[in-house]
Amino acid sequence: MRGWLLLAFFAAMLCGPVTAEQLLDFPPDVPVPIPVSVGVRLIKLEEIRESEGTFSATLDVRLAWTDPRLSTGRRGPRQLGSRAARASLEAIWDPGVQLQNERSEQSDSVVDEALWISEKGEVEWIRRIRGSFEADFDTRNFPFDRQDLSLSFLGAEYDRNQITLVADEAAQQFAQGRLPEISGWEMRRGAVTSSLESHWNGNTHSRIAYEFSVRRDPWRYVAPIFTPVLATLLVPVIAIWLNRWGENTLQIEAYEFMNLAVGGLFATIALTLAVYSSYPFLSSGRNVVGYLFTLNYLLLAVAGLVILFLFRSQREEIPRFSPGVAYELYQGVCWAIPTAAVIAAGAIFFTALP
Repeated sequence: MRGWLLLAFFAAMLCGPVTAEQLLDFPPDVPVPIPVSVGVRLIKLEEIRESEGTFSATLDVRLAWTDPRLSTGRRGPRQLGSRAARASLEAIWDPGVQLQNERSEQSDSVVDEALWISEKGEVEWIRRIRGSFEADFDTRNFPFDRQDLSLSFLGAEYDRNQITLVADEAAQQFAQGRLPEISGWEMRRGAVTSSLESHWNGNTHSRIAYEFSVRRDPWRYVAPIFTPVLATLLVPVIAIWLNRWGENTLQIEAYEFMNLAVGGLFATIALTLAVYSSYPFLSSGRNVVGYLFTLNYLLLAVAGLVILFLFRSQREEIPRFSPGVAYELYQGVCWAIPTAAVIAAGAIFFTALP
């Protein structure tokens, strides 16, 4: 009933023989495409969930367009808030702009809204939206990565020949303001991009996206991830360096070092499971953490081969190598393996730098 009363109210104020039902139709006799101004102001960024590919935020969305049928000639705009604004929008035409990357299950994300209609038929609709939004996260440069959070709007109901989404001066002024803070991230304002998107029916629709860039704080991952990971890299080095050369042979039995290497293997496996269960977004392995775990397993394998084919063979009654050769091999692996480990670990971190 309220909607029909508003329809009659708008129709009564129009200059000309326009029925209430016609207010819901696409505006006739207007230059097309109709520009629809889209502005976004990010109010709060609650959480970034890389493993789910989403982020939670509160934002204000401003849509503005002109419908000459709503021109009344009266001075000053008509302002409607909350429920009155919602009922009014059901009584007039709107461009049908959708927030494209909002999670579909968020059915009640609008927490407040307001509507202004000027004497010239200029419509300004502002909504406060709280919800979860989809994003594409790339963790290959973790922990030095920068992620782009996008808020994408699509003119889904009308094609590009009917409406076009723009970020005009009013929209950009609306979008200004202090950006919210979120623990563990540094936030910056990104670009506003316009594009076209093809639908299944062959029509092309206007699209506009507001980008926000967030840079991760790498230091908060030192204690929970990188300290234990780098510590496990020392196990294969210690398994080699602890042996001693004396009386033309290696002094300590090979099985003692093999026990150390096997213990390091199980420790690395346990650490891998712990890190990936706590930080599922790293489980792809294409990042610093995954490469460090790979390096760890390789070093353990190399240490195992050194223990089997050098340490063990030199403790047999007939050594595999002469004392001089064995000594040179031992000195070589004592320096070559840790040097290679340091270079490889440094290269892994270097390639992750932005």
